[in-house]
Amino acid sequence: MNASRLFTRIKDATGKVVVLRGGTRSGKTVAAVQNAFNWLVGAHDDAGYWSICRKALPSLKATAYRDFLSVCDWAGIYPEHNRSELTFSFGPRTVEFFSLDDEQKVRSRKRRHLHLCEANEIDFETFTQLILRTNGQVLLDFNPDIPDHWIRTEIEEKRASEKGDVTVIVSTYLDNPFLSAEEVAEIEYLKSSSPMAWEVFGLGNYGKIAGQVFPRFQIIEAMPDDLRTDHYGIDFGFAVDPCAVVRVGTINNRLYLDELIYERGLNNLQLADRLNLKWAFVADSAEPKSIDELQRRGLSVVPSLKGPDSIRAGIQRMAQFELHVTGRSTNLLKELRLYRVDDRGNFSAVMNHCVDAIRYVVQTKLRPNNEFGRMTKVNNYGGMVR
Repeated sequence: MNASRLFTRIKDATGKVVVLRGGTRSGKTVAAVQNAFNWLVGAHDDAGYWSICRKALPSLKATAYRDFLSVCDWAGIYPEHNRSELTFSFGPRTVEFFSLDDEQKVRSRKRRHLHLCEANEIDFETFTQLILRTNGQVLLDFNPDIPDHWIRTEIEEKRASEKGDVTVIVSTYLDNPFLSAEEVAEIEYLKSSSPMAWEVFGLGNYGKIAGQVFPRFQIIEAMPDDLRTDHYGIDFGFAVDPCAVVRVGTINNRLYLDELIYERGLNNLQLADRLNLKWAFVADSAEPKSIDELQRRGLSVVPSLKGPDSIRAGIQRMAQFELHVTGRSTNLLKELRLYRVDDRGNFSAVMNHCVDAIRYVVQTKLRPNNEFGRMTKVNNYGGMVR
């Protein structure tokens, strides 16, 4: 396998609880998944289940589950794969994937080892129920963006002191030799652009992103079927910035969000091939040529409405909604956690491509009645009419 040194550090960890606290792109999830694969196909007498879990199933499928499939390809070894049950079996051992939003799954299953992806998404009670049913190691991987989180107070401090069975492994992007120069530069840009974010996502230290604009949002499995409005925002990108496409729907004062595309190197023709002709899009008005190219391919695309201080107006309008985000929207979730306002009231974000795509829809289609007129309605094709 193409393994980093973090793989060996996890393999050699002796604690009952192994805390994998790290910055963004440190490779901690991949290294943990590689250890699960190594256990599954290894020549040893250990048997049972290795559970890999996350709060929401779409997020789990988009991260650790996909990583495990890649590890199988890297190694050229393909265990028996049950796609409906999300399990991989090899002899007397099975690696299973399941979400933690089902109380029955949390309290009924027993296992040999456990890996909790983005462990900061769950509460201490859920962790307690899981570790009581795990007779081997428990791996907790996460970005430490909440300084007083239970992983720090209950595990790294209290349990480590009282039981002495905790191994803490702190990792950063420097532990991941597979990052491109562009990816490294983007992470290191945090040093100057957002020192607080650099502490958390660059160095893997506990910290809080002061002035968070979106401190609370709900993670959901999928978009509802009964949306009152339904649009798609586009933030163009290419070489440096990714192109982001986000579905934006509403029910009353709730904003439902689903990240569809987040990709660099995507030209407008390739983008058009990925989009549905029945959808209604709002795109960045600063790129009329790109909008024209999409329209020529038959897509319904309108430019975003902008005015004085449009960023502030759009973000403030977004913040008036209750945000509900699909678990698979990994880049959007990260952007929401990073988006902040400073002491002078200026908005700042190192990553804002998904948020900008949402903002275009909010500014153009979801203005209050006294600013925009009557709200849009869903037509019979799932698009929008005014």
